[in-house]
Amino acid sequence: MKLKILYGVLLMILIVLFSCETVFDEIFAPNVNEPDSLGFQTVSTAGITLKYKVSGSDLHCILSSNSSGWIGIGLDPVNIMEGANFLIGYCSDGTGYFRDDWGISPTTHTSDLSLGGSNDVTLLSASESGGVTVLEFKFPLNSGDQYDKTLLLEQTYPIILARGSNDDFTSMHSAAGYAEITVSETGGGGGGGNTSAFPDTTQYLSLQMSGMKFYWLVDPDTIHCLVTAPTTGWVGIGFDPENVMQGANFIIGYVENDSIAYIRDDWGNSPTTHTSDLSNGGAENLYYTGGLEASGESIIYFSIPLNSGDAYDKILIWDQSYPIILAYGDEDSFASIHINAGFSSFTVDNTTGGGNNSVTTGADISLDNDTSGFNTVVKSDFTFKWKVVDDSLRCMLLAPTTGWLAVGFDPTEEMQDANFLIGYVESGITYVRDDFGVSEIMHSADVGLGGENNVTRVFGREETGISEIRFTIPLNSGDAFDRVLIEGQTYTIIFAYGSNGADDFISMHEEEDDIDIEI
Repeated sequence: MKLKILYGVLLMILIVLFSCETVFDEIFAPNVNEPDSLGFQTVSTAGITLKYKVSGSDLHCILSSNSSGWIGIGLDPVNIMEGANFLIGYCSDGTGYFRDDWGISPTTHTSDLSLGGSNDVTLLSASESGGVTVLEFKFPLNSGDQYDKTLLLEQTYPIILARGSNDDFTSMHSAAGYAEITVSETGGGGGGGNTSAFPDTTQYLSLQMSGMKFYWLVDPDTIHCLVTAPTTGWVGIGFDPENVMQGANFIIGYVENDSIAYIRDDWGNSPTTHTSDLSNGGAENLYYTGGLEASGESIIYFSIPLNSGDAYDKILIWDQSYPIILAYGDEDSFASIHINAGFSSFTVDNTTGGGNNSVTTGADISLDNDTSGFNTVVKSDFTFKWKVVDDSLRCMLLAPTTGWLAVGFDPTEEMQDANFLIGYVESGITYVRDDFGVSEIMHSADVGLGGENNVTRVFGREETGISEIRFTIPLNSGDAFDRVLIEGQTYTIIFAYGSNGADDFISMHEEEDDIDIEI
């Protein structure tokens, strides 16, 4: 009853303030939904959406808004902002910034650290695209800090949701409103969102089995992993199983809306079942997570400690070999039955892979005097020029971007099996890499796959928002990760380019298309 009275008083205060055009500018009625398949409940007000659920001893939140500035939540306020545990953040140039604040008056808040408290929030991911900001974070239900509120299970609390126009922690909000949340025990694991960019797999080792592929790279105390499978459902890998799934550190995930990954750290508690480490009393030891889904294939990527100290993770030791189980299902779920599975083994090392020779660098394009006699096609603002010189193919690529450009020769399906040449210009230097289409939606450096970098004679420039790169490749390099091109034959080529500033080999394309040409 006291909570309802408090909530009503807060709404009345807001209405008065709104009419005077002082503190809050917008109030929308709360919109609470039933928990989704991952246990997240949703509440929206003032154009801001909060998804939340209990994960172990933490509250796991995904906060989003149609805003390119800051967004924030105030938990259990006493008088407008006063007494609220205020969590505020923003994303700038791809980097997330987040702060744990305390409402020191009805209209102001400041950081817990400045008050002598502690910063008890962990930012899991941050993104800003198309004017929409998404922040994923977690914080303890009871941090022990006097400048945080204690949240009890099965209790309902008022909250403030607010957003601003600037990337900072102090500017005035542009919209705000009140709502309520109920802190319910719903289990944990599997928070959605990509916490890192798609990894560059140049130096990864790999193995393939039953249509699934596993890529890995070992740091001193971490293993970085990528797993693919021909499915639109879940993908999983179990490290060091003892009896089918039993005793395995099982990492399972799936992708929704093409690029939102849900990945969970599980434990094989029987030969045929696995459950989340959190539900067993362990911890979620996943980092740098994400995924992609396209053309019937799903990819998840993640990093895990070699020794997390968690009883529900396996210890992996350098230079030791371990069995693994790979599996996938046809549903976006952590619990559905697999439709394919198989066993293999891998060694915790980096005995092969890429290196500096996986990329060819080149000078400014003004130094290239061979510019005549080229065939030309133009499609989707992308220009491709080519000609045969002795036993080589000389190529020119132009596109309206300051990011990367690429062409793929003779794919079997989408990117699959294409000889993929990708490059960009940065600070007057041109970088071109010889890749191979390892799946319909993924390519990796030939060097990282055990092949060679067969790109020579590289030039490039970047002017007035247009990039141009030139290079030469053999018609037949003899490399298993290059396609043989025969003069006079017709081949399908795919071409693509990245967004402005995407000077890398791994970010998503801004534009792509394909066409048939005669070599």
